[in-house]
Amino acid sequence: MIGVSLTGTPAQTLGLTSLPAELSSDGSTMISTLQQIGAAVGTAIGASLLAAGQAAGDGAVGTAQGAQWGFVFCAAAAAVALVLALSLRGRQALGPAGR
Repeated sequence: MIGVSLTGTPAQTLGLTSLPAELSSDGSTMISTLQQIGAAVGTAIGASLLAAGQAAGDGAVGTAQGAQWGFVFCAAAAAVALVLALSLRGRQALGPAGR
């Protein structure tokens, strides 16, 4: 979670400063909405994987299996995020002077 806080604020600032001033509030609303949706969907997927693992096994074994499936999901999501971040790395953002 430390990495999210260290990279999230600069990324949001860069994204919002690339918008015209009249669209700044709309951009902030979109960022907030997407964060809430992403958190809800991620939590639902993680809880579903844990429940599926518990249903597939008995007791602690099932819980461990569900947790393992959740960790695999998180690792896959992190790998996708890394690929997306690296693909955006070479692009130039339009700053205030670029509008």
